[in-house]
Amino acid sequence: FFDAVGWMNENGQREHAEDSDDKDLYQYCNNFYQMLATGFVAALAPQVPKSRWLPENAEHLTDVTTAKAAQTLIDIVERQNREQSMLKQQLLYLYTTGAVFRHTRYVVDADRAGTRKEPVFNETVTEILPDRYHCFACGADTPAEPRAEDETEAEAAGARGTRAWDAVLGGAAASHACAHCGRALGEASFFPGEYGPAIQKVGEQEVPNGMVAQNVYCPLEVDCDPAAQNLRQTPILNLEVEVHLGALRAAYPEMYDQITASGGGLSANGDIDRLARQQVYSQTGAYLGISDDQRPTLSRTWIQPWAFDLEDDREFGERMREAYPGGILLVNVGDTFLSAQEAVLTKEWTWAGTHEGFGLYPPSIGDIVVPFQKRYNDMANILHEFMDRCSSGVTLANADLIDTKAMQGKPLLPGVLNLVKLKRTGAPGSMRLADALFQFQFEMHEEAFSYLNTLTANAQMFAGVPPQVYGGGGDPHVETFGGQQQQLNTALGKLNIYWDNLREEHAAADELAVRCAKENMTEDLRQVILEKGSEFRNNYVRLDDLGGNVHAYPDTDQGFPITAAELRQRWMDLMQAAAQNPIARTIFEDPTNQEQAATALGVPGMVVPGAAMRAKVLQNIDQLLQSQAIPVLDAKTSRPTGQLRPSILPDKEIDDFTVLKQV
Repeated sequence: FFDAVGWMNENGQREHAEDSDDKDLYQYCNNFYQMLATGFVAALAPQVPKSRWLPENAEHLTDVTTAKAAQTLIDIVERQNREQSMLKQQLLYLYTTGAVFRHTRYVVDADRAGTRKEPVFNETVTEILPDRYHCFACGADTPAEPRAEDETEAEAAGARGTRAWDAVLGGAAASHACAHCGRALGEASFFPGEYGPAIQKVGEQEVPNGMVAQNVYCPLEVDCDPAAQNLRQTPILNLEVEVHLGALRAAYPEMYDQITASGGGLSANGDIDRLARQQVYSQTGAYLGISDDQRPTLSRTWIQPWAFDLEDDREFGERMREAYPGGILLVNVGDTFLSAQEAVLTKEWTWAGTHEGFGLYPPSIGDIVVPFQKRYNDMANILHEFMDRCSSGVTLANADLIDTKAMQGKPLLPGVLNLVKLKRTGAPGSMRLADALFQFQFEMHEEAFSYLNTLTANAQMFAGVPPQVYGGGGDPHVETFGGQQQQLNTALGKLNIYWDNLREEHAAADELAVRCAKENMTEDLRQVILEKGSEFRNNYVRLDDLGGNVHAYPDTDQGFPITAAELRQRWMDLMQAAAQNPIARTIFEDPTNQEQAATALGVPGMVVPGAAMRAKVLQNIDQLLQSQAIPVLDAKTSRPTGQLRPSILPDKEIDDFTVLKQV
């Protein structure tokens, strides 16, 4: 960084002195470190790693059912958490910091998961049976005198008591007769009204939905044991992020006065980490802004149950494990304690790094680029200075022969006469212009200019991100397509190391997400699927389908991610091969493959034959699964015949039975 203000006010002067040193005027940063980071992210981001689900026990039906429902559940989780954007953030963290952490948990949040309407019920006392006379002869009930509209409950109760005493004394018995058979009803036939609680719907209210939420963090935000090889081996995991003061006070209203804007982190290097996190959002060296003063550091610390024994107090460890057998989560703002709850670190966190064997903080991909970046900037500044000051040479003037004051500030324009005034101090015939001016010529060797390209090429090779990965030009010495493709395959093979590590992490995070949903979901989940064409249908995840145990593994069929252009070319090659290859023709007979090919080709308005019918049948299947079969009634007796028919029947005039059978 070049301090222009300090340079102009050097030695307390308001204007730059003519004889001051300005040799460090150029301090540019040609950031190809960032360029390689973008190429690395672009090469691995086209596809999200997929998981393969296996039941814990293939002989248990609940495990098998959960394994089948898990992928639909993960599709919903990925959509809610914008998994594609999160993948790009993971790749950027791998390039710049060498590690990435993911936090998976269940939240109830109207902003992220939306809301639903639920009925509001009210419990009131209501009349179940009125005052009545029961005829023991025919079994019919005859209502007693109804209460008048303006009669109160107390008056009605008094009237019932009077009728009861009249029935006892025999005075009112003769005045009541069975409405069905006309038999006189006496004392034993009177039954008072019965009352009880009743639940009634009085309205609806908006209720926030729950979801499995995931966030990714870098080592600038997460502290663990550096020597731990995985998250199971670290005694604690400390997450520190800046949260707005108002949001914290709203979340912990009972600690309103204790939560202040100056709250820092808990770790030893918390203040340094906080400053570095804030500088990410501002220009280096600039003031961080008043808004950062309103964002205290929220610290959340997960402690393993075996870490309670780090204190030299056995009773303390036993006491803590009894209260928090799975571990504990502590929440703080600076030194202000906010809450504690039981939490299992390994059931919420997953990790991915660039290399194994370096602990939780391995070297990043971009580390090796930094020395090249420094040399590149130094050489670029030298070339800038040369082009500015030395490419035109340095001109010296003989003050005894030429009037320098007359020439100072005068433009020398091409194509016109530029008059030079010579002094008359020399002998006649000796005042030549060649004797008055002399120009030094500086030369920069051509290799100095090509050195920058050499530094860039070496940095790309060492980092494993050659220009072919992000669409740039390859090695000019390799002139054949096969040679360039071989170089690209070699580069992709190196990047595949990081891709495999991400696939492992995604599978672990997917397994945590399914377990989290199974333990916290209160109702069925659904996602709307757009079938080819304009048909929509719901795809459900039932609570009853998540009762088993499953495990997630990286999908072995998913190799290195390919771009949309590569996928489109593969489908076009397969379509061309279908004209001669019977196996390729058979592939396109499946409607699913036809729809995938149409999507990959990206032709607007393309209609796949049978796609609308396929969507209709899938919708019918969903409706059939949610409804009951209808009993068949005899046309003459209107009694059930014991046979059943579906609640939805095919339409002979509309449905394509060939597509219907295939689906």
